Order: sequence, then structure tokens, then C-alpha cells
Amino acid sequence: MEWKTLLEKAEAMLQENPKDRKGGRLYAQAIGGLGNSVEALRLITNHLEIHSDDAQAWDLKSAYLIALERYSDAVAASEQALLSDPTFDIAYYNRACALAHLDREKETIDDLKVAIDCDSDLRGFAREDKSFDGLRKHPEFLRLVEPAE
Repeated sequence: MEWKTLLEKAEAMLQENPKDRKGGRLYAQAIGGLGNSVEALRLITNHLEIHSDDAQAWDLKSAYLIALERYSDAVAASEQALLSDPTFDIAYYNRACALAHLDREKETIDDLKVAIDCDSDLRGFAREDKSFDGLRKHPEFLRLVEPAE
């Protein structure tokens, strides 16, 4: 779905119910997808004031914080996502990205392993993700991201 289409869908949902859980999250996601991470972060933060248990929203907040190079805050947002849903694989992945930027190798590898164990497609993303550039020669990282047979 294109970001403008998603934005229109979210606007319609919010017009019907200004506190719509999915609509608020999708609206922030569309704004972020259109390139405005600062505004998306503001919107998702406001959304979380109403829906504090929304794991997907916490994870989006983490992604916007990573985009804004606020890595410690991104770790905290990912942890909130995982408190809301301990099985949310993308939250482990995003926390691994933030931890990598903080040079916390062991924690990065641990979270990346959990994420890839939950969703093997993340292996390919990790191979290309610039967040992990500092780990490209790390033996455990290389084992995690090598293509599945």
C-alpha cells in the first residue's frame, strides 16, 4: 500500500473515531513513511498516551527514534513493545538495531538471534541493514545471517 493511500485510510478511521487504535498508529506510520520522522514520532507518542499497551506503536516509536539517531530512547521504546507483547519479533529486531549503534555487541547478537528464530526472513534484512555494519566480521553475526539451506 502506498503511503498516501494509507494516510487517507487512517484519516477516514480517525474521522469516524478520533481515538481509533489502529487508525492512530497507521496515521503516524504513513507520516513517517512519507519522510517526516519528527512528526511521526510526535504522533506516535501522542497515540501511546491513549494506547499505552500498543506493542506495534511502541515498535514504530523505536523505529522513528532510530531514524533520528536517538538510540538509547529507541532501546527503551522496544522494551515497552516487548512488555506489551513478548513474542513481537520486529521489536527484538529494532532493539538489536539500536543496541548495535550503542556498540552493545552481545545484546545485539542475542536480540537478533531471537528475531531471526521467530522470523527467518529477518536474516536477509539483517545482512543488508546498515545498523549492523560494525558487526560484519563478528563470527556470531555471520552465523546468524548466513542464508538458510
